[in-house]
Amino acid sequence: MFETPVSIVRDAGFDVCRQPLRSAAMETPRPLALRVPSIVLMSVLVLLGLVMLPVFALLLMAVFARLSRGGISNELLGITLSVLVGFPFAVVLWFRARRANTVRGAWILAVLGVLVLGAVSYEPVSVVGASFYDEWKETQPGGRGYSG
Repeated sequence: MFETPVSIVRDAGFDVCRQPLRSAAMETPRPLALRVPSIVLMSVLVLLGLVMLPVFALLLMAVFARLSRGGISNELLGITLSVLVGFPFAVVLWFRARRANTVRGAWILAVLGVLVLGAVSYEPVSVVGASFYDEWKETQPGGRGYSG
């Protein structure tokens, strides 16, 4: 009829010692073989994401500059949209790889995510890297140099 303090605490999801009650999913951790593919994909995602942040900022500035002048090229729009679609798609693949039931399925999703990230980020990173290299080369011995 009346609830004791212990039953009130237990109904709130805690045992008597104020520890959260453990569910069946918490008691059996996923094997390492199922976790490694998602770890690999997230490592590549973070690494390329950090490299792509300044590149993506430059792409957005170029898109807005071209739009303000009246038109945009299909190349620039294609590169920018591929980055906008590719990185969220890789995050979705990472979520799916984390919840895969088989090791083979997890690795397939992780490899697909790495391939998407590589395809999406190859051209922008190589173009920006080549332009930085060209600018750096001018200040080196034998380069054009700067007047002054």
